[in-house]
Amino acid sequence: MPLYEYETIPETGDDVPVRFVWQQAMSDPPLTAHPVTRESVRRVISGGRGALTLQRSGAAVAAALAAESSAAAEAQPLTPPHAPPVGGCGSGCGCA
Repeated sequence: MPLYEYETIPETGDDVPVRFVWQQAMSDPPLTAHPVTRESVRRVISGGRGALTLQRSGAAVAAALAAESSAAAEAQPLTPPHAPPVGGCGSGCGCA
């Protein structure tokens, strides 16, 4: 089960939030109260604790990179998202 970071919600401007970590299933609803003190809490969204990766062999990685580079080479140039005035808009978007 994953760990989730929570913090207490200060009742006044002088209170300092207290952060804690709680283990719960992904299907469980977020906590609304601290499990011990019963203070109101909110879940903190942070950078996470690790990366999810897909394990691939060297040949699979090489094939994926080759497919991406060939798709990029075949891509059509982007068209501007607006109708430019005669002579271009001058914003550097390349619509001239």
